[in-house]
Amino acid sequence: MRPSREGGVFGDATIRRILRLRWVIVAVFVGLVAGSALILPTLPVELGITKLLEPNPEELDRVSEIYRRVPPNVIDAIVVLTFDRELDEAALTEVGRIGAELRTLSVVDDVLSLATVHVMPAGGHALPRPFPDTVEGSSVQEAAWSHPLMRRTLISQDRRSTLIRIRAARELPALTYDQERFLDELETAVPRIVGSAVHHRILGGPIVQRAIKRHLLKDIIWTVGLEILIFAALLPLLFRTVRGSLLPLLVVVGAVVINFGWMAVFRLPLAIIDVAIPGLIVIIGLCDAIHMVHRFEEAYAETRDKRAAIHTMFKNIGRACLYTSLTTGIGFASLIVTNHDTVVAFGMKSAAAVVVTFVIIVTVIPAALMVWPVRAPVRRRAIRVSWLDYGRPKLTFTALAAAIGFAAVGIAKVRVDSHWLEELPRDDPVLLNIQWFEEQFTGLISVEALVEGELSQPDVFRAVEQIEATLAAEAGVLRIESWTMWIREALGNPEGELDDAQLTAGAERLRLAGRAFPHHLVDSDLQNARVVLYVRDVGANRLLKLRDEIIELAREVPPNLMIEPAGYTLMASRSTQTVIGSMSESLFVSILAITLLIAWIYRSFRIALWSLVPNIMPLAVALGLSGWLGIELRIGGALIYCLGLGLAVDDTIHLITRYSQEEKERPTASRRELLQRTLQSTGKALITTSTILGVGTLCHLTSSFRSMNNVGILLFTVVVAALAADLWVLPHLLQRTGPGKVSP
Repeated sequence: MRPSREGGVFGDATIRRILRLRWVIVAVFVGLVAGSALILPTLPVELGITKLLEPNPEELDRVSEIYRRVPPNVIDAIVVLTFDRELDEAALTEVGRIGAELRTLSVVDDVLSLATVHVMPAGGHALPRPFPDTVEGSSVQEAAWSHPLMRRTLISQDRRSTLIRIRAARELPALTYDQERFLDELETAVPRIVGSAVHHRILGGPIVQRAIKRHLLKDIIWTVGLEILIFAALLPLLFRTVRGSLLPLLVVVGAVVINFGWMAVFRLPLAIIDVAIPGLIVIIGLCDAIHMVHRFEEAYAETRDKRAAIHTMFKNIGRACLYTSLTTGIGFASLIVTNHDTVVAFGMKSAAAVVVTFVIIVTVIPAALMVWPVRAPVRRRAIRVSWLDYGRPKLTFTALAAAIGFAAVGIAKVRVDSHWLEELPRDDPVLLNIQWFEEQFTGLISVEALVEGELSQPDVFRAVEQIEATLAAEAGVLRIESWTMWIREALGNPEGELDDAQLTAGAERLRLAGRAFPHHLVDSDLQNARVVLYVRDVGANRLLKLRDEIIELAREVPPNLMIEPAGYTLMASRSTQTVIGSMSESLFVSILAITLLIAWIYRSFRIALWSLVPNIMPLAVALGLSGWLGIELRIGGALIYCLGLGLAVDDTIHLITRYSQEEKERPTASRRELLQRTLQSTGKALITTSTILGVGTLCHLTSSFRSMNNVGILLFTVVVAALAADLWVLPHLLQRTGPGKVSP
């Protein structure tokens, strides 16, 4: 409902009620903060990247169906053992001992190593044998390296390292396990079991996820703490009063705690994408709080009447806070158009947090100011309009054109991509171990293709092998694992072309392989199979190009064969690209909705169109800068622009609202005079908020998390560009609005 000028939401009756209940409001606020702080430990936390990579239950069900037909090997951790010599019989014995002791751990279900793997030996033997029993007349490292199934899989490139694959114990029927407990016990037990004579590394997807999670939590705590310290230091310099220094900060920090408190009450899990919510609350909440306190100081300096100053503050700034909260809430609510459950949940939680923060700001700050002892007013410091160069339109629009050109060229350079390991610091041990593993063994990332047909037919075998050879030559592909390799394994690993009789015999021998049968690659009927490509961390774009390559190659296969891309990794890559695209679309929806809302608020489509410039230009400049700096657009980056839009719109609405109030109070004044008065009052508040937020965003540069660094760079750019657009460009546009008044 649109508030009226005299009554309504921001009328005298509302503020009188707030001031009358000031002690109750303050007490309720303190109680909510305390209660939220107590309940925060119960907030469900899901900071793993898994949920972000799963777009929706339907996509996940399709992947699960493929894995049901051809179940993959479950590898929860890899222990790599590096000896000071090439692998020999003594090393193989040591590997067997270590594997046997690892199997005794309560968190371990099974292990696989050179000492336990069964192979199909050459010489016509139909039954598989343990690998150690096949080492006859050759060294261990030669026998292992000569096996295509073991080369760069169970034995390293330098033949000095081997690995033990570990599957964690799971509780039926849920088939889940406590990942943290498993990793903690494994990291405690492995050094004790291995000893100091053998160097060891622990690798695997869960290890990477935990490393990312730990870095993220550490950096969030550090960055938020540093921001609060900087805000606490800057606010006294800018406001020069205790109330101006403490009140905005205390209320905003309380709003953050309360918002996470209601999430805990409703058992809404905190996902990795939700770490942006505290920054959102601080940005929007602190801006509005500073604008309110600044307007109070102005009014109190003029009237020396605290109650009257609070009335003026509430009526003038409260409405602007409502508009900024509405526009920001619309921006985040628009994320419901994305086909991704986690992103939709983030959008709804963010929109709700914006509303809750608005209610806290416009009720607690007036009540707290009424309670707070206020004596002498602060001497007003006017902003010099000549310093803002408001009177030099040619220079302003020339600079605007240059900024647009800079942004346009940079935007053309932007790449939409994401990497699995991109968030880890370059010197992180987990990252270094994986890079070493890719050089000596293979990749931890897999791209899969589902194969359906009469897989025992010779023409099918040859068609699939040809596709595998083509894919193996693609950049970033380190190794391919397929049932075709096991056919050759069953025949003694012959090289070159195989005739029909050999292929038929190989298929029959494979059926008799017993425990060595590759169930993780093909079903027992030889009707369904998976081809697995192990690749480097080449990024989502490259993975999707491999997917397109598989689709293209599948068009040339025999009619009795079907090949299609499949698997969790490709689903996650598509999900990432889809989310980024959907968030970009929702951003455009937000801009359109915000523009229409501004047109309705101020009853002027011309004002709404002019407001697009200071709202869009900061985002365009930040996006252009990311292109110049080579910062890839990914999910975290897309969130930056959602936050940036809220910040830019916040500044624009506060400036236009104050301008409309000046119009109403001084109907005979010229537009230039009205704009000068607007800049001298609200302009100061914009500079204050932008200074604080700009310095706060720079705190992210101290983070070791790459996305957090990008937040610092790009959000600082948005802050600076938004301030410049509102102080230099918007006044010239408002002066050209034509006849008539701007009425909120």
